[in-house]
Parts: sequence; C-alpha cells; structure tokens
Amino acid sequence: MQTMMRTAANGALPLAITMGDPAGIGPEIIAQWAMAASVNKPPHVVVGDEGALQRAIALVGAPLQVRRVGDQLEGLHEALAQGTLPLLQACAPLPANLPMGRIDARAGAAAHACVQRAIDLALA
Repeated sequence: MQTMMRTAANGALPLAITMGDPAGIGPEIIAQWAMAASVNKPPHVVVGDEGALQRAIALVGAPLQVRRVGDQLEGLHEALAQGTLPLLQACAPLPANLPMGRIDARAGAAAHACVQRAIDLALA
C-alpha cells in the first residue's frame, strides 16, 4: 500500500491531518491553515468528515474546494495539483445539523474513527 500513497518524485508520503472533534474548532483551524498561502506546504490529506470541513470553510470564508480521495489515497496527486483540499472521508457522514461547540457522541465517534484511519495509513 505504501507505493500508492507516495505523492512526489522524491517519494514523500503525505501528511495526514485529522480534524479532531468535528463539532469543535479543528475543522476551522484546518480551513485557515489550508487557506494560508504557502508554496512549501507538504503533500497532505485531511482525514475527517466532508460536511464538517465544508461548514468550517464557509465559516472562515475560505476560497477552498474540497476533493475527496479514495481509501488508499487514490486521486491525491490530482487534488493537490488542482489546488483543492484533499479529504479522506474516514467516518460515517455526520448530519448537517450536528450542534457545533457541544459534546456529541457522534462527533466523538467520528474523531476516533479519523484518528484510527490516520494511524492505519501511517502503519501501512
């Protein structure tokens, strides 16, 4: 699996960024980081929930587009080359009405699933 995840000619592997609690500030921090201009950003993929990330992007007013990649990071090269924010949907999609800033078991389970998926990718 490791050869599928290589993202550059030099063999660099992508940085997996987990969004933490999707009802917390993690998605907003990721949106702000992705919006910051930097030519030196390492290859990266957000491991999280697309809906939570889209809400955070809208909240911070980031001119970003999210592009989902496959479970083995298929499509990562293309997403990065197009300037989109690659996302690996690592949990069951969360409801759009998930209360922000409140403890919710669904958000906790999603955070756990995302960290576990990132660990699995790193071990692979």
